[in-house]
Amino acid sequence: MASFNRVTLVGNLTRSPELRYAPSGTPILTFGIACNRKFKQGDEVKEDVMFIDCVEFGAQAEQHAQVIDKGHQVLVEGRLQQRRWDG
Repeated sequence: MASFNRVTLVGNLTRSPELRYAPSGTPILTFGIACNRKFKQGDEVKEDVMFIDCVEFGAQAEQHAQVIDKGHQVLVEGRLQQRRWDG
């Protein structure tokens, strides 16, 4: 059976994007987004917020670093990769 890993997120930037370069010269843009979900629980409307760290590579990373900033709404498409570590 084949597997499929694709995600589409819409949210607001939680901080200004950071552009850096790999030793090979590849541009790497890192930023965080907040995705909100509103739902009803009984008569009360509640909101759930998920904070997601994103990484973008290549020429688009340089272009996006120039036009997006903290608070802007963005749509992100790509694959989901989960990282875990012990503190």
